[in-house]
Amino acid sequence: MEYRTATAGFAWCAIVLPEMVESVPGASVMSGNVSLGGPNCCQSSTPITTLANVLQQWTLTNCALSMDTEYVFLMYSSSGGLDGTLSSGYTFKTFGTLGHIRVTWLQKETDVGGSVDRYRIFLNGTQVYDDFSLRGSLEQTRAGSPPQWVRVVDVACTPGLNYQVTLAGRNFAGWSTLSTPLTTGCFLRPGSISNLREVASYQLTEDRAALALAWNAPANSVGADTAYYNVYRDQGLRQALFRLIGTTQTPFFNDTDLDAGRAYGYQVAAVNAFGEGPVSDVLFLQAADSSAIPQTELSRLSGLLSQADVQLVPAAAFGVLDEVGGVVQIYSNDLARELRVQGYSSQRRAHVAAFGPVNLTLEALDLAGNTGEEEPCEEARLAISVGDVFDEFCAGDELPQNSVFHTLPYGNFAVISWRTGSLSTSASSNGWTISLRP
Repeated sequence: MEYRTATAGFAWCAIVLPEMVESVPGASVMSGNVSLGGPNCCQSSTPITTLANVLQQWTLTNCALSMDTEYVFLMYSSSGGLDGTLSSGYTFKTFGTLGHIRVTWLQKETDVGGSVDRYRIFLNGTQVYDDFSLRGSLEQTRAGSPPQWVRVVDVACTPGLNYQVTLAGRNFAGWSTLSTPLTTGCFLRPGSISNLREVASYQLTEDRAALALAWNAPANSVGADTAYYNVYRDQGLRQALFRLIGTTQTPFFNDTDLDAGRAYGYQVAAVNAFGEGPVSDVLFLQAADSSAIPQTELSRLSGLLSQADVQLVPAAAFGVLDEVGGVVQIYSNDLARELRVQGYSSQRRAHVAAFGPVNLTLEALDLAGNTGEEEPCEEARLAISVGDVFDEFCAGDELPQNSVFHTLPYGNFAVISWRTGSLSTSASSNGWTISLRP
């Protein structure tokens, strides 16, 4: 680094985290008492000589700083005594692929020599963390008698290497000896999930309901693959008291223990060998409630199907049907249903999205009939699309030997498109049947 001082004298330095800057006194910089990094990286009380108003260079080596981490470089210059000035700080960021080790320990509120008021963490003997002035932010959970604080710190490391982690605490008697070394690997922290969303909401009983959630997996770096997800839910009524309600290895979750009509908040976090990654933003959803769905709305949705000669058997219940942009949406529940066309007329059209979890099977198909169009697919056309898989059947087609079958997990859906053109006469005995089974 390069520096220039107004007068000749001596200078000391410190490299700290940004949140430590406001509470670092000049005396601590002079003593090397607050700086992070290795022994040649501002952790010495030995000053360097400065010249008046001359641009000089200072090279720091073997700093052992974390990668991809922001730090602040502080410099305290003096003519010799404790009469100098502490710089406002220069912020810089290190680069590299960042791994983490999560260090957790219990802090006793009382101990021999007084309460422990400060901790340092060392990796392979090098100090990498100092909770100087940060104690309040690390007090996570209070439990036990006498009370104890659970402390959690994520320290950066190089992926693929092993480390010995040691810890030291300080009270009125001074610093303790280092703890017994704990050997561990360095892991990449999971990324953040995105697009947490509702897939379906439906009633189970008169007063109980379920919500199906989906989200996008994090864009993890190599070596940070997600093992599973933690799903958190509040207690309803936006109480903001979140608890873990389940885990899943896929980016889908079905919550079946809800009060009908109540609003709930959800958060999701990815987990891997490192531990839990960042928790998502809260998504507030309302569980299905039959009293909130007017009968006229349900009749209108069923009517959209009837206009295309499509029947849903058994008939739709509250929370099963919805409509977005003209596409009728069918949400799965514990009841098996069928979409049927038994006889059809000219100029019929419907688009249906069937959401999982459900097994979709084309049970029957007979589109042979009265051709009033030059092209069979202009007369009658049934298409089933699931992701990249697309099946199409036109007038003259019958049920194939290998029937269409799809297993749709939570969050996945099939789009069923049905269309007829100009028919010379009504196809009263023709049609198709698609089963939707849990």
